[in-house]
Amino acid sequence: MLGELARRFVGDRDRISAVVLADNEVGRAFYDARGFSVVGERETSFSGVERDELIVRADLDDLAGLDDASGGADVGSG
Repeated sequence: MLGELARRFVGDRDRISAVVLADNEVGRAFYDARGFSVVGERETSFSGVERDELIVRADLDDLAGLDDASGGADVGSG
């Protein structure tokens, strides 16, 4: 699905960004496996608890080549 999304926007946009909790290993592995790079950090608060977030970004040209059947990688299988 990420590859399809990238193919739809590749002519109009250059990059896509997302935010993931810094301690979310599965979420970070998802973005890492697909070529996203950490471009920033920030703190957020959930129910009064401070949490670190990472801002990740990838080029749409790179994501457009992903095979949607496999999602680009096996995440969490190790």
